[in-house]
Amino acid sequence: MAAVFIQNARYVLTMDPDRAIIKDGGILIEGDRIVRVGKSSEVAGTAPPGAKVIDARDRLVMPGLVNTHVHLTQLHDRGCTTGFFAPTYVAKIHHLENVQDREAAYYSVLCQCLEALKTGTTIVVDPGGYAIEEMVSAIETLGIRALLSRSLTDLGTEVQETTEDAVRAGKDFLDRYQGAAGGRIRIGLSLRGDRMVSDELARRVSRMAQEYGVGIQSHMAACQAFVDKHKETFHGLTPVERFHRIGLLGPNLLLTHCNILTEREAGLLRDHEVKIARCPTSELILAMGMLHGRHVEMHRDGVCQSLGSGGAGASNFHDMFRVMYTLIVHRDYHLDATLFSPEEILEICVTNGVRALQWEDDLGSLESGKKADMILLDLIRPEWTPLLNPVANLVMGATGASVDTVIIDGRILVEGGRVLTVDEEDVLALTQETGSRAAEKAGLLANGRLRWPVR
Repeated sequence: MAAVFIQNARYVLTMDPDRAIIKDGGILIEGDRIVRVGKSSEVAGTAPPGAKVIDARDRLVMPGLVNTHVHLTQLHDRGCTTGFFAPTYVAKIHHLENVQDREAAYYSVLCQCLEALKTGTTIVVDPGGYAIEEMVSAIETLGIRALLSRSLTDLGTEVQETTEDAVRAGKDFLDRYQGAAGGRIRIGLSLRGDRMVSDELARRVSRMAQEYGVGIQSHMAACQAFVDKHKETFHGLTPVERFHRIGLLGPNLLLTHCNILTEREAGLLRDHEVKIARCPTSELILAMGMLHGRHVEMHRDGVCQSLGSGGAGASNFHDMFRVMYTLIVHRDYHLDATLFSPEEILEICVTNGVRALQWEDDLGSLESGKKADMILLDLIRPEWTPLLNPVANLVMGATGASVDTVIIDGRILVEGGRVLTVDEEDVLALTQETGSRAAEKAGLLANGRLRWPVR
């Protein structure tokens, strides 16, 4: 792979420990690693002959965005679940997962990762599905980076698995796929939902995660209805309290949502360095209680909160620029315009994103020796003008439409806004075809019917 020299960047947001921003910046990439970051004139002298040169004079260069929670095999309910509350929505999407065919699952993954890549996300995290081969194949084809898990449940889902079935499936998944795509795909374990796993399964998955050195994900305290169901099932225990008693809380645990917590539970997550994946766009759509939670307090207490988009039928998009912007709703709810500054929001998405995945040694900043994952944003756009504070413009005004170039592992995957690894039109056409079939089979089309007359 030829070296890549990015020169004359108007801004380089390094996201390094000093949060250095370099004007007229340059970056040299060799293989899958960053070799040098600095002023363009200084880096130019170290670029080898034959290096591919990218002129970034009207561009901002930064680390790729991180989506720590996206259901990659659940695309085909998009537009068909409006007006559902969370319990109904979850039942519908679980049914969709179970009845769609393998081709539909493959294009669900490919199309959603295509959207992520085109809008500047370089890492996607799936919290657990069943169409594993299709997931891995699509991600290998597209070139995005991913952390994938296999759903493990033994209570209360359409997939009827025993505890032994789930443990065996988790082990087989780890043995088969760890290190896939040259290490671009990492593997973990998923206790699919707090109320869907027995104590025995949770303990055995915890031991397996320690044996293999991988992380665990689980949906946790997403809304009041789910917390109530958990308490009914587990003799009055709240979800975090039960996971604490089992011994699951720790730095390798990534919990999604965490909207309905007691003060004690929030303290347990802080004390055990548990990570959180927030999905504000999905949570607002499903009225899950995000604004009534303890997210602001946990942020102030140093709990590592990251950002995800969630399901396509809830969030409806995977543009992480738009997801980042959603955090400012806390300002209005708390009547405090100082909450969640642009700098804090960007750190939550990028820095906390890689911390949540335990991938911060290689990713999340533009520094010598780190993986060459980065995006270039086009600054010659109305929403970037006037450009006086690039971080404020980026978080408060930009969307994924600004993304011009995406590089992962030193490989250019998006150039001029076009993905180079797949035919975009073919992917969209085949996703439309397979998705329509899957939605009909899952019984979703009735709710997706237009309410206004079509003539």
